[in-house]
Amino acid sequence: MAKALSIFRSQAWLARKLGVSQQRVSKLIQHDEWEWPARDWTDAEVAEITAWIEERRDEANAGASAPARVTPEALGFDNMADYQRWKKKMLVKLGG
Repeated sequence: MAKALSIFRSQAWLARKLGVSQQRVSKLIQHDEWEWPARDWTDAEVAEITAWIEERRDEANAGASAPARVTPEALGFDNMADYQRWKKKMLVKLGG
């Protein structure tokens, strides 16, 4: 009689399901908010993990959507003339 194959749901398997690398799955498992087993996930757990990842991406994207404006004062310049001279030197150094 043939022995039934047991499907091991590894990090590589989860990575394919989530569309990320195995290394990313390994890092996610180490995250403080990870609340699932380290392998052999059920379909329901995969759905929860997928939703958790999407939520984290949404939070990260929300923070990244509004670029911070760097002011001369934030860079430590007391007046605009000093800032303009510095900016000109930097553009020359950077080839811009």
